Amino acid sequence: MFVFITKTQGYELAHKLKDQAEAAPMQKSRSTEEPPKFLTPDEMNQLLATQTGTLPQGPEDMDVVAAAFKMPSVESTPLNAAEAIAQGIDLTGKKKYAEALEIFELGLGLPGTGVKRNRDKPGELSEGEKVSILYNIACCHSQLQDSRAGLVAFSGALEAGFEDFRTARVDPDLDFLRKQPQFEGLIQRFKPNKGILGNIMDMLP
Repeated sequence: MFVFITKTQGYELAHKLKDQAEAAPMQKSRSTEEPPKFLTPDEMNQLLATQTGTLPQGPEDMDVVAAAFKMPSVESTPLNAAEAIAQGIDLTGKKKYAEALEIFELGLGLPGTGVKRNRDKPGELSEGEKVSILYNIACCHSQLQDSRAGLVAFSGALEAGFEDFRTARVDPDLDFLRKQPQFEGLIQRFKPNKGILGNIMDMLP
């Protein structure tokens, strides 16, 4: 059972372990260099307990140790499309658009909740997951003022089934893309013809 460790203790432990590792002399065998030996989870827990008397409880505390070693955060790599979408949206909420873009693009190649064509392989992206990822990629490119990549992603979202044209016309994340003449042209290309009244209603906020 993991016991709580404070962030201060985590930083101190991480830097202490790192200093010890850098101070240790490099040892080579006579014939060839031996591969590094990694600690097992039990050995790591024992070492942590020896150093501090406590063990890390969850991802937040483990992130402290990971940061000192410049290792990726426990939560930095999503395992499926749903996690990628959630992490990407969280990053966009913090205005970290470049980081969010990387997560969303990674999500395109992750397992989804769609069709599972082979029982030994994960499911494909569902239509909703694909639309969400591509739309949010377009939003990130728009915030980064990359009109070409943004329009390509927005076109991909439309081709994947995005139909919320009213949202696309008012979403502040797409302000930069909406200034491009191709933006409205893409909407008109994919939007079903609802007649004059229907088209006017779509343009209303």
